[in-house]
Amino acid sequence: MLYTSENSSLALLEISLHYDNGDMPPELFIMEIDIADDSLVYTLPDDQYSKGWLKLSLLENQAQGNAWMNEKEWLGIRVKSAINQREYNILLNPLYPDYNNLVKVNLVSKLPIDERLIQLVNK
Repeated sequence: MLYTSENSSLALLEISLHYDNGDMPPELFIMEIDIADDSLVYTLPDDQYSKGWLKLSLLENQAQGNAWMNEKEWLGIRVKSAINQREYNILLNPLYPDYNNLVKVNLVSKLPIDERLIQLVNK
């Protein structure tokens, strides 16, 4: 599964939570990607989130993601961010037929990080 976000600030926030104290790299890069057909991305309705989906390391969330990937029905699943439930992440499925022609990287660029964020994460 390729985890993406609809905007760079959410992507930065999401990745920042996964670094242990002092482990945040001094440089980060962001990829801008295009999805050839937005109709291949399913937005998960509110009533389909598993009970307790906001709990850390909820295995049910991982199992649901694995099931989606193996079903290959959707190129991507658009899900709410647990960090900011007003914004969305898109989980892209590399097993989806013709994935390599439907998902294209447009740009990879260095993402400048405010020193205050680095200090906060590395505390």
